[in-house]
Amino acid sequence: MTAVYTSANLRYLAKARTLAESVRKHNPDTTLYLILVDPVPENLRTRIESNSEPFDHILTPEDLDIPNRDSWIFQHDVVEACTAVKAAALIHLFEDRAEDRVLYLDPDIVVFSPLDPLFTHLDTSSILLTPHCPSAENDLELIIRNEISSLAHGTYNLGFLGVAANEEGRRFANWWRKRLHYFCHDDRPRGLFTDQRWVDLVPGQFEGVKILRSPVYNAATWNITQRTVSGTPTGQLLVDDEPLCFYHFSGVQDRKTLGVKAYPGINTPNVTELIQWYLTRCEQNGEAECREAEWHYARYDNGKPIMTSHRVYYRNDPELQQRFPNPFAEGPNSFYGWLTSAEGPGLHHVERLYGQPINVLRQQSAQLFRIEQFILYRFYLWLRRYI
Repeated sequence: MTAVYTSANLRYLAKARTLAESVRKHNPDTTLYLILVDPVPENLRTRIESNSEPFDHILTPEDLDIPNRDSWIFQHDVVEACTAVKAAALIHLFEDRAEDRVLYLDPDIVVFSPLDPLFTHLDTSSILLTPHCPSAENDLELIIRNEISSLAHGTYNLGFLGVAANEEGRRFANWWRKRLHYFCHDDRPRGLFTDQRWVDLVPGQFEGVKILRSPVYNAATWNITQRTVSGTPTGQLLVDDEPLCFYHFSGVQDRKTLGVKAYPGINTPNVTELIQWYLTRCEQNGEAECREAEWHYARYDNGKPIMTSHRVYYRNDPELQQRFPNPFAEGPNSFYGWLTSAEGPGLHHVERLYGQPINVLRQQSAQLFRIEQFILYRFYLWLRRYI
């Protein structure tokens, strides 16, 4: 059995729908799963049950085997959480859903031709990966933008992953799950960028790893300078004269900037048309409504916003995790109650420890002061001209 899954919160639902529709068009017999890192609204569940949504199944962290779920989710921001569930979901698809060949695709990907070649690769391989930069850049600016960026974020783009439910694929899934459970953080000074940097180790630690270097896979801003896009999204799209399998619209947010305006090569007519088409499809799938959705886990139960510094402070102290197994809770005996009490460290202290470093804040303050002085000086010159 073949399956495709994606992971998102409600804010990315329109993009996930656009992905699912594209998979359904080209691989109608493949089972589609949405891992939603938010409670499922009743109207969404009803639409899935009535086949009004392109997904076959919707799962949440409650459906996955995640120990100490409340404590665990609290330790992640929304990007980290949506990424960290990917490994637990993969194991669930193998063990509880009996899927034997599984592809993960980010919600901001669209499929433009059948995925059958990828599933065929999983008949003889255990793990499929796509590198950010399968071809070497020559231009110095592009080396800085694309290749140095890959050194910081990971060699392989985990917007795509293929895994077979064979012995080595299952061994990888369990290996990946442990690392994402404890270390799926955007902490680049420590060498971590959610799940991507971990997979740098995979070709060295696992057998049956196939690296897909074909330009038809994972075309995106970081490699489009090495590829030529032709055709149209409503007809047939080609990359280097081959049918495009899937495009990764990472960073594409709005029509004003196209989300990726500054990247060389992205403003060629065919790519611009493709991005405009994608924005239209997302709008038709409810982008305006979805964009307004706030992540369920962004606030304490008392309505106060959870700062990143609170999450990092909590996850760095196992004693706090045992003392407050549900850190979202409200009340005097809650984590937030303790945090803001005379006994606790106080919000300002936590922000100083795990918020922006004080020297960065000082630099920003000085820069703001210089901007204000410049504006006042220009206003003074304007006054002199007219008074």
